[in-house]
Amino acid sequence: MTKVDFSRIEDALAVRLPDVYRRRVAPFPIPREEGNTETQVWDDAGALIALNQRLRAEVEGWPPWLFVIGQSVGDPCGYAIDTRDPECPVWWLEQMRLGPDSGPSQGPFDPWFSHWVTDTSEEPGGSSCFGLLLAWGILSVIVLVACWVWVVYRTAR
Repeated sequence: MTKVDFSRIEDALAVRLPDVYRRRVAPFPIPREEGNTETQVWDDAGALIALNQRLRAEVEGWPPWLFVIGQSVGDPCGYAIDTRDPECPVWWLEQMRLGPDSGPSQGPFDPWFSHWVTDTSEEPGGSSCFGLLLAWGILSVIVLVACWVWVVYRTAR
C-alpha cells in the first residue's frame, strides 16, 4: 500500500491508522501476497474500505476505532486493530462480530505481524516436495537406463 492508499482508507472510514501498521504493511513484506484480499492481512485499500464499511453497517455498535485488517478466504473469523493505541493491539473477531469470544487477545501489532509474516512466508512442502519429485524422476531415469543396458548386454551375448 502507498501513502495515497492509507489516506483513502482514513478518509473513507474517518480513522487514523497507527504508524506501526503503516510501517509494517508498506511495502508489503511478502511479494507474492501484494494486493491480496485472501489472507489474514489484506493489501488492497479498496477491499479494506469495503470490508470495514460493510461491518460497520451490519454489526450494531461497531466501534469506529476498530479497523479490520483482513479475513482469510473460507474463514468466518478475522483480525482487526485498535487504532486508538499506538501499539495497535490486534483483535480476534469470532464470526466477524463483537462478543464474548472476540477481543484484543493477540497483543501488539508489531510482534503479531512479524509472526504472521514468518508463518505466511513459509510454504510447507513447497520446495521440499519439488525436490522429492525431482529425485524420484532422476532415479527412475537411472533405473530405466540400467535396465536398457542390461537387456542390450544380454541380447548381445
